[in-house]
Amino acid sequence: MKKALIESVWEMDNKLGEVVCGVESLSNVEVELGQFVCEMNQAEKTGELQNFLLDNYRSIRIYSDLLSYVARDLNRDYKYVANIHQDMFDKITGKEKDAQIATVTSSHNTNTNTIA
Repeated sequence: MKKALIESVWEMDNKLGEVVCGVESLSNVEVELGQFVCEMNQAEKTGELQNFLLDNYRSIRIYSDLLSYVARDLNRDYKYVANIHQDMFDKITGKEKDAQIATVTSSHNTNTNTIA
């Protein structure tokens, strides 16, 4: 059990590193979008909003795609870490053995019902 827990901790540490990178990416995009909004507000005040949007259409699409990718990756990594966390909790509390016993018992009952 100790070896399995150590492996789970290393795996979770690795995935948490990926989550941190995703959060940092979101923070960077937030700064970029804040600057973009300031420029857009300035363009609106000067009556150049339409030209600004046409000139920056590609940037808007890139920000949108980047946010989608980062959010998707963060969700995937979060689910992965949550599964590792649950596995570790089950190992520590002994629920893993209870689940294995329940599976074997359920399998045995299914096989018994099939034979009868």
